Amino acid sequence: MNDATTPPDVPALLDAALQAQQEAARTLEAARRQVHAPGTGEAASGAALPDAVAAVAGATSTRTVLEELARHGGALAPEAGCVVLLRSDAGDAPALAAFWQGEACWVEGSKRPRDMPEALERISRGDAAPALRLPLAGGGLDLGECRVWLAEPENADDAAASLLRVLVTTAGLALSTIHLRVVSRHRSVRESLTGLFNRRYLEDTLERELHRCRRGKQPLGIIQMDLDGLAAFNRRLGRGAGDRLLQAVAGLLQSTFRGSDAACRIDDDTFVILLPEADLNDTRRRAEELREMVATLKVPLPESTVAGIPASIGVAGYPDLAVSSDELLLAADSAVQLSRESGGNAVTVAQRAG
Repeated sequence: MNDATTPPDVPALLDAALQAQQEAARTLEAARRQVHAPGTGEAASGAALPDAVAAVAGATSTRTVLEELARHGGALAPEAGCVVLLRSDAGDAPALAAFWQGEACWVEGSKRPRDMPEALERISRGDAAPALRLPLAGGGLDLGECRVWLAEPENADDAAASLLRVLVTTAGLALSTIHLRVVSRHRSVRESLTGLFNRRYLEDTLERELHRCRRGKQPLGIIQMDLDGLAAFNRRLGRGAGDRLLQAVAGLLQSTFRGSDAACRIDDDTFVILLPEADLNDTRRRAEELREMVATLKVPLPESTVAGIPASIGVAGYPDLAVSSDELLLAADSAVQLSRESGGNAVTVAQRAG
């Protein structure tokens, strides 16, 4: 789920999440008041609304929000059906995420029933107009919508429909809070230009991995890579081309290394890769492969493709060359300097710390 209105920085994301939580609390309080309001609807359904709102608002994942929405929506409005459409993280058009009508119920991530009710199939495809289109939104985000089917569409303003409106509003706020917090966590440890992990993540993860490797008596490899001549590349082709180069290098790292490895960008032209359980020989071999790929990298620009720039690479490892995080980072950085001094486009293994 994503949208162009997503706040651009972590403080704004957290503030938007807090606002969504506060809106959800107000919705819950309004639901409690609605139980006692005259003309709200059947007493049983009205009395169940606060519990339904509380369950949806308290869900902690997208799937559980949808599960609670389907469970309570079906109970509050048993004669209705609903199709839930959510946007993907890439901001694409909303896609099917859940539906329910009578005994038929499905939520993304669970086993889907053999058949979707025909009425829901039609409104899902857009072949028929739903009785209600209820937006799933909150915190400045447009996350998708609920398309509601009613046996008697002319009753779109009756009590059951009113209860569904409250429940869907709550679901939108809950989903936006979850999404905003996930994005804020992601951005707190990711570098914005390349999407790689940042220095903060590197330092925290290196300490954690070292502790794990000591306990399990496993090696840990580290590769530091500095791009040779990034400033000259920027002067020659412009800063935009330099950004494309950095993004191309990041894409190479993400596609080359294992999911258990951690690729980080810690400075303008400096990348560090942690390789848990990789010994020094394996780390050096993979560094040589990386050097060759970077040396032949092609950078796509709006009107052309240009050659990238070579890299100076340093290799260090626990426990062969260092035993602490500071020693590992210093050893890898020193090895990079030796690669630079040798003319660049080289891999150097660090010397033993101390």
